[in-house]
Amino acid sequence: MPISCEPKDLMEGAKCFLCGPNEEQRQAIQTYLLAVMAGGSTDPFVLLSDAKCFLCLSREQQVAVQSYLLCQVANGNAAVTCMYREGNGTPIGVLVPDFIGQLYLDHLNGLAYMSTTLNNTGWFLISSGLVWGPNQATAGNFVTPGLTDVGTTYFFPAVTSFTGNFTCYSESGVTSITLPLLLTCIGTLTAAGNISMDLFAAPAMTNCGLLDLSDNQMLVNVMLNALNTVTGMVDFHQDYSLVTLALPALVTVTGNFTAKDCIALQNFSAPNWVPNNGTVLDFRNCNLQPPSIAAIMAIARAAGNFGVPHIDVKIEGGSNASPDMSSGSDYDWVVNIYGYTVTHN
Repeated sequence: MPISCEPKDLMEGAKCFLCGPNEEQRQAIQTYLLAVMAGGSTDPFVLLSDAKCFLCLSREQQVAVQSYLLCQVANGNAAVTCMYREGNGTPIGVLVPDFIGQLYLDHLNGLAYMSTTLNNTGWFLISSGLVWGPNQATAGNFVTPGLTDVGTTYFFPAVTSFTGNFTCYSESGVTSITLPLLLTCIGTLTAAGNISMDLFAAPAMTNCGLLDLSDNQMLVNVMLNALNTVTGMVDFHQDYSLVTLALPALVTVTGNFTAKDCIALQNFSAPNWVPNNGTVLDFRNCNLQPPSIAAIMAIARAAGNFGVPHIDVKIEGGSNASPDMSSGSDYDWVVNIYGYTVTHN
Protein backbone atom coordinates (compact mmCIF):
# COMPACT_ATOMS: atom_id res chain seq x y z
CA MET A 1 0.00 0.00 0.00
CA PRO A 2 1.49 3.40 -0.99
CA ILE A 3 2.52 5.65 1.89
CA SER A 4 2.88 9.40 2.20
CA CYS A 5 6.47 10.58 1.88
CA GLU A 6 5.83 14.02 3.37
CA PRO A 7 8.32 14.49 6.25
CA LYS A 8 5.62 15.16 8.87
CA ASP A 9 3.79 11.95 7.91
CA LEU A 10 7.00 9.92 8.05
CA MET A 11 7.78 11.31 11.51
CA GLU A 12 4.30 10.36 12.71
CA GLY A 13 4.71 6.82 11.38
CA ALA A 14 8.19 6.47 12.91
CA LYS A 15 7.37 7.77 16.38
CA CYS A 16 7.29 4.29 17.91
CA PHE A 17 11.04 3.97 17.20
CA LEU A 18 11.96 7.12 19.13
CA CYS A 19 11.68 5.56 22.58
CA GLY A 20 13.40 2.20 22.11
CA PRO A 21 16.77 1.62 20.45
CA ASN A 22 19.50 4.23 20.72
CA GLU A 23 20.84 6.07 17.66
CA GLU A 24 23.53 3.48 16.82
CA GLN A 25 21.04 0.62 17.18
CA ARG A 26 18.48 2.36 14.98
CA GLN A 27 21.12 2.86 12.29
CA ALA A 28 22.10 -0.79 12.50
CA ILE A 29 18.48 -1.91 12.18
CA GLN A 30 17.91 0.40 9.20
CA THR A 31 21.08 -0.79 7.44
CA TYR A 32 20.16 -4.43 7.95
CA LEU A 33 16.60 -3.92 6.65
CA LEU A 34 17.89 -2.06 3.59
CA ALA A 35 20.35 -4.86 2.86
CA VAL A 36 17.60 -7.48 3.11
CA MET A 37 15.28 -5.50 0.81
CA ALA A 38 18.11 -5.03 -1.69
CA GLY A 39 18.50 -8.81 -1.85
CA GLY A 40 22.29 -8.69 -1.58
CA SER A 41 24.82 -9.46 1.13
CA THR A 42 24.18 -8.55 4.77
CA ASP A 43 27.87 -8.87 5.66
CA PRO A 44 28.96 -5.54 7.20
CA PHE A 45 32.37 -5.52 5.49
CA VAL A 46 30.89 -6.28 2.07
CA LEU A 47 28.31 -3.52 2.57
CA LEU A 48 31.00 -1.06 3.66
CA SER A 49 33.10 -1.82 0.61
CA ASP A 50 30.14 -1.45 -1.75
CA ALA A 51 29.09 1.83 -0.11
CA LYS A 52 32.49 3.54 -0.20
CA CYS A 53 31.45 5.88 -3.02
CA PHE A 54 28.91 7.47 -0.65
CA LEU A 55 31.48 8.34 2.03
CA CYS A 56 31.92 11.80 0.52
CA LEU A 57 28.38 12.70 1.59
CA SER A 58 27.74 14.40 4.90
CA ARG A 59 25.79 12.60 7.59
CA GLU A 60 22.74 14.77 6.85
CA GLN A 61 22.97 14.08 3.12
CA GLN A 62 23.25 10.34 3.66
CA VAL A 63 20.13 10.31 5.85
CA ALA A 64 18.20 12.29 3.25
CA VAL A 65 19.23 9.89 0.46
CA GLN A 66 18.29 6.88 2.60
CA SER A 67 14.87 8.34 3.38
CA TYR A 68 14.25 9.00 -0.30
CA LEU A 69 15.25 5.46 -1.31
CA LEU A 70 13.15 3.92 1.45
CA CYS A 71 10.10 5.84 0.26
CA GLN A 72 10.69 4.53 -3.24
CA VAL A 73 10.86 0.96 -1.95
CA ALA A 74 7.74 1.42 0.22
CA ASN A 75 5.80 2.70 -2.79
CA GLY A 76 6.86 -0.06 -5.17
CA ASN A 77 9.83 1.86 -6.58
CA ALA A 78 7.51 4.64 -7.77
CA ALA A 79 9.01 8.10 -8.02
CA VAL A 80 8.75 10.12 -4.83
CA THR A 81 7.43 13.65 -5.25
CA CYS A 82 7.41 16.54 -2.81
CA MET A 83 4.46 18.86 -2.18
CA TYR A 84 6.87 21.81 -2.13
CA ARG A 85 9.97 22.57 -4.16
CA GLU A 86 12.35 25.46 -3.75
CA GLY A 87 15.23 27.23 -5.41
CA ASN A 88 16.79 30.59 -6.24
CA GLY A 89 14.96 32.18 -9.15
CA THR A 90 11.78 31.70 -11.12
CA PRO A 91 10.66 28.17 -12.07
CA ILE A 92 8.88 29.47 -15.19
CA GLY A 93 10.45 27.92 -18.26
CA VAL A 94 12.96 26.08 -16.09
CA LEU A 95 11.36 23.54 -13.76
CA VAL A 96 8.90 20.81 -14.77
CA PRO A 97 6.43 20.23 -11.89
CA ASP A 98 5.69 16.75 -10.55
CA PHE A 99 1.94 17.38 -10.47
CA ILE A 100 -0.65 20.12 -10.87
CA GLY A 101 -0.90 22.13 -7.66
CA GLN A 102 2.76 21.71 -6.67
CA LEU A 103 4.20 24.71 -4.85
CA TYR A 104 7.57 26.37 -5.43
CA LEU A 105 9.34 28.96 -3.27
CA ASP A 106 11.85 31.30 -4.89
CA HIS A 107 14.20 32.16 -2.01
CA LEU A 108 16.15 34.69 -4.05
CA ASN A 109 13.19 36.95 -4.75
CA GLY A 110 10.82 35.92 -1.96
CA LEU A 111 8.14 34.73 -4.40
CA ALA A 112 5.81 31.74 -4.30
CA TYR A 113 4.42 29.86 -7.33
CA MET A 114 1.92 27.07 -7.96
CA SER A 115 1.88 24.76 -10.98
CA THR A 116 -1.29 24.89 -13.09
CA THR A 117 -0.05 22.53 -15.83
CA LEU A 118 2.48 19.71 -16.15
CA ASN A 119 4.99 21.69 -18.21
CA ASN A 120 7.56 24.27 -17.16
CA THR A 121 5.55 27.22 -18.47
CA GLY A 122 2.50 26.63 -16.26
CA TRP A 123 3.79 28.09 -13.00
CA PHE A 124 1.43 30.73 -11.56
CA LEU A 125 2.78 33.49 -9.30
CA ILE A 126 0.90 33.29 -6.01
CA SER A 127 2.24 36.39 -4.28
CA SER A 128 5.23 38.31 -3.07
CA GLY A 129 3.94 38.33 0.50
CA LEU A 130 3.15 35.08 2.28
CA VAL A 131 1.01 34.91 5.40
CA TRP A 132 1.16 31.43 6.87
CA GLY A 133 -2.02 29.92 8.24
CA PRO A 134 -2.41 27.27 10.97
CA ASN A 135 0.45 24.79 10.98
CA GLN A 136 -1.52 21.90 12.47
CA ALA A 137 -3.34 19.24 10.44
CA THR A 138 -6.77 19.88 11.95
CA ALA A 139 -8.22 23.30 12.70
CA GLY A 140 -11.63 24.36 14.02
CA ASN A 141 -13.33 27.58 12.97
CA PHE A 142 -10.83 29.85 11.25
CA VAL A 143 -11.30 33.50 10.30
CA THR A 144 -8.51 35.32 8.48
CA PRO A 145 -7.19 38.40 10.29
CA GLY A 146 -8.49 41.04 7.89
CA LEU A 147 -5.23 42.24 6.38
CA THR A 148 -5.51 45.08 3.86
CA ASP A 149 -1.98 45.13 2.40
CA VAL A 150 -2.30 44.30 -1.29
CA GLY A 151 -0.23 41.21 -2.07
CA THR A 152 -1.32 39.22 0.98
CA THR A 153 -1.38 35.48 0.41
CA TYR A 154 -2.89 33.04 2.86
CA PHE A 155 -1.01 29.78 2.68
CA PHE A 156 -1.92 26.77 4.84
CA PRO A 157 0.86 24.20 4.38
CA ALA A 158 -0.35 21.59 6.86
CA VAL A 159 -4.13 21.83 7.30
CA THR A 160 -6.00 18.73 6.11
CA SER A 161 -9.38 19.51 7.68
CA PHE A 162 -11.43 22.30 9.19
CA THR A 163 -13.89 20.91 11.73
CA GLY A 164 -15.82 24.19 11.65
CA ASN A 165 -16.01 27.08 9.19
CA PHE A 166 -13.30 28.76 7.12
CA THR A 167 -13.90 32.45 6.47
CA CYS A 168 -12.00 35.02 4.45
CA TYR A 169 -14.50 37.79 3.73
CA SER A 170 -14.13 41.22 2.16
CA GLU A 171 -10.35 41.59 2.57
CA SER A 172 -9.10 44.11 0.06
CA GLY A 173 -5.47 43.02 0.26
CA VAL A 174 -5.67 39.27 -0.18
CA THR A 175 -4.56 38.07 -3.62
CA SER A 176 -4.67 34.31 -3.12
CA ILE A 177 -5.67 31.52 -0.76
CA THR A 178 -3.85 28.22 -1.03
CA LEU A 179 -4.76 25.08 0.93
CA PRO A 180 -2.70 22.35 -0.76
CA LEU A 181 -3.46 19.51 1.68
CA LEU A 182 -7.02 20.37 2.70
CA LEU A 183 -9.35 17.37 2.34
CA THR A 184 -12.52 18.48 4.08
CA CYS A 185 -14.24 21.50 5.58
CA ILE A 186 -17.15 20.34 7.73
CA GLY A 187 -18.74 23.78 7.95
CA THR A 188 -19.12 26.66 5.51
CA LEU A 189 -16.13 27.58 3.36
CA THR A 190 -16.26 31.27 2.53
CA ALA A 191 -13.74 33.20 0.46
CA ALA A 192 -15.94 36.01 -0.80
CA GLY A 193 -15.88 39.74 -1.44
CA ASN A 194 -12.08 39.81 -1.77
CA ILE A 195 -11.68 42.33 -4.56
CA SER A 196 -8.00 41.58 -5.30
CA MET A 197 -8.06 37.76 -5.00
CA ASP A 198 -7.09 36.06 -8.26
CA LEU A 199 -6.45 32.50 -7.01
CA PHE A 200 -8.31 30.06 -4.77
CA ALA A 201 -6.63 26.66 -4.60
CA ALA A 202 -7.80 23.64 -2.63
CA PRO A 203 -6.86 20.95 -5.17
CA ALA A 204 -7.20 17.99 -2.77
CA MET A 205 -10.46 18.98 -1.04
CA THR A 206 -13.18 16.37 -1.56
CA ASN A 207 -16.08 17.77 0.46
CA CYS A 208 -17.29 20.85 2.29
CA GLY A 209 -20.43 22.49 3.58
CA LEU A 210 -21.82 25.55 1.84
CA LEU A 211 -19.21 26.84 -0.64
CA ASP A 212 -19.14 30.60 -1.16
CA LEU A 213 -16.53 31.94 -3.58
CA SER A 214 -18.66 34.86 -4.76
CA ASP A 215 -17.96 38.52 -5.49
CA ASN A 216 -14.22 38.12 -6.01
CA GLN A 217 -13.86 40.57 -8.87
CA MET A 218 -10.31 39.54 -9.92
CA LEU A 219 -10.68 35.77 -9.48
CA VAL A 220 -9.33 33.93 -12.54
CA ASN A 221 -7.99 30.65 -11.15
CA VAL A 222 -10.14 28.20 -9.17
CA MET A 223 -8.53 24.86 -8.33
CA LEU A 224 -11.08 22.44 -6.91
CA ASN A 225 -9.90 19.37 -8.80
CA ALA A 226 -11.07 16.77 -6.27
CA LEU A 227 -14.27 18.40 -4.98
CA ASN A 228 -16.93 15.68 -4.86
CA THR A 229 -19.63 16.72 -2.39
CA VAL A 230 -21.02 20.05 -1.18
CA THR A 231 -23.60 19.78 1.60
CA GLY A 232 -25.17 23.14 0.89
CA MET A 233 -25.31 25.64 -1.95
CA VAL A 234 -22.46 26.61 -4.27
CA ASP A 235 -22.03 30.31 -5.02
CA PHE A 236 -19.69 31.88 -7.58
CA HIS A 237 -21.85 34.88 -8.50
CA GLN A 238 -20.22 38.18 -9.53
CA ASP A 239 -16.76 36.72 -10.08
CA TYR A 240 -16.37 39.14 -12.96
CA SER A 241 -12.96 37.96 -14.24
CA LEU A 242 -13.58 34.20 -14.10
CA VAL A 243 -13.38 32.67 -17.60
CA THR A 244 -13.28 28.95 -16.83
CA LEU A 245 -14.89 26.98 -14.03
CA ALA A 246 -14.09 23.26 -14.09
CA LEU A 247 -15.30 20.86 -11.39
CA PRO A 248 -14.27 17.47 -12.80
CA ALA A 249 -15.00 15.40 -9.66
CA LEU A 250 -18.22 17.08 -8.49
CA VAL A 251 -21.08 14.61 -7.95
CA THR A 252 -23.37 16.03 -5.26
CA VAL A 253 -24.60 19.51 -4.31
CA THR A 254 -27.47 19.52 -1.83
CA GLY A 255 -28.41 23.16 -2.49
CA ASN A 256 -28.61 25.52 -5.44
CA PHE A 257 -25.70 26.33 -7.75
CA THR A 258 -25.21 29.93 -8.84
CA ALA A 259 -22.64 31.53 -11.09
CA LYS A 260 -24.83 34.41 -12.22
CA ASP A 261 -23.31 37.72 -13.31
CA CYS A 262 -19.93 36.13 -14.04
CA ILE A 263 -19.72 38.30 -17.13
CA ALA A 264 -16.47 36.76 -18.46
CA LEU A 265 -17.42 33.12 -17.82
CA GLN A 266 -17.19 31.20 -21.10
CA ASN A 267 -16.41 27.64 -20.01
CA PHE A 268 -18.20 25.52 -17.42
CA SER A 269 -17.93 21.80 -16.86
CA ALA A 270 -19.03 19.38 -14.15
CA PRO A 271 -19.48 16.14 -16.10
CA ASN A 272 -20.26 13.94 -13.10
CA TRP A 273 -22.70 16.21 -11.26
CA VAL A 274 -26.28 14.95 -10.83
CA PRO A 275 -28.48 17.69 -9.27
CA ASN A 276 -30.95 16.97 -6.48
CA ASN A 277 -34.69 17.53 -6.77
CA GLY A 278 -35.54 21.23 -6.54
CA THR A 279 -32.09 22.50 -7.50
CA VAL A 280 -31.74 25.85 -9.28
CA LEU A 281 -28.90 26.11 -11.80
CA ASP A 282 -28.37 29.85 -12.16
CA PHE A 283 -25.97 31.00 -14.88
CA ARG A 284 -27.67 34.24 -15.86
CA ASN A 285 -25.70 37.08 -17.43
CA CYS A 286 -22.57 35.12 -18.29
CA ASN A 287 -20.70 34.63 -21.56
CA LEU A 288 -21.15 30.85 -21.79
CA GLN A 289 -20.28 29.32 -25.15
CA PRO A 290 -22.36 26.57 -26.83
CA PRO A 291 -20.38 23.63 -25.36
CA SER A 292 -20.91 24.99 -21.83
CA ILE A 293 -24.63 25.59 -22.41
CA ALA A 294 -24.83 22.03 -23.72
CA ALA A 295 -23.01 20.79 -20.60
CA ILE A 296 -25.52 22.53 -18.33
CA MET A 297 -28.45 21.04 -20.23
CA ALA A 298 -26.83 17.58 -19.97
CA ILE A 299 -26.53 18.05 -16.21
CA ALA A 300 -30.22 18.96 -15.96
CA ARG A 301 -31.22 15.93 -18.02
CA ALA A 302 -29.00 13.64 -15.89
CA ALA A 303 -31.04 14.63 -12.83
CA GLY A 304 -33.98 12.60 -14.16
CA ASN A 305 -37.68 13.32 -14.00
CA PHE A 306 -38.64 14.32 -10.46
CA GLY A 307 -42.05 15.69 -11.35
CA VAL A 308 -42.81 18.48 -8.87
CA PRO A 309 -40.75 20.22 -7.52
CA HIS A 310 -38.27 20.18 -10.33
CA ILE A 311 -35.00 21.48 -11.71
CA ASP A 312 -34.86 25.16 -12.77
CA VAL A 313 -32.25 26.17 -15.32
CA LYS A 314 -31.52 29.89 -15.76
CA ILE A 315 -29.16 30.64 -18.64
CA GLU A 316 -30.62 33.87 -19.98
CA GLY A 317 -29.02 37.29 -20.19
CA GLY A 318 -25.50 38.48 -20.85
CA SER A 319 -23.81 36.88 -23.86
CA ASN A 320 -24.85 33.32 -23.13
CA ALA A 321 -25.34 31.13 -26.18
CA SER A 322 -28.75 29.65 -26.90
CA PRO A 323 -29.30 25.94 -26.19
CA ASP A 324 -29.89 23.33 -28.87
CA MET A 325 -33.67 22.95 -28.86
CA SER A 326 -33.96 20.33 -31.60
CA SER A 327 -36.04 17.18 -31.16
CA GLY A 328 -34.27 14.67 -28.93
CA SER A 329 -31.83 17.24 -27.52
CA ASP A 330 -31.19 17.56 -23.80
CA TYR A 331 -33.29 20.73 -23.85
CA ASP A 332 -36.14 18.80 -25.48
CA TRP A 333 -35.98 16.15 -22.77
CA VAL A 334 -35.73 18.61 -19.89
CA VAL A 335 -38.52 20.94 -21.06
CA ASN A 336 -40.92 18.83 -23.09
CA ILE A 337 -40.59 15.47 -21.35
CA TYR A 338 -39.59 16.33 -17.77
CA GLY A 339 -41.54 19.61 -17.76
CA TYR A 340 -38.77 21.60 -16.14
CA THR A 341 -38.28 25.35 -16.55
CA VAL A 342 -35.41 26.63 -18.70
CA THR A 343 -35.06 30.38 -19.30
CA HIS A 344 -32.56 31.20 -22.03
CA ASN A 345 -31.47 33.62 -24.75
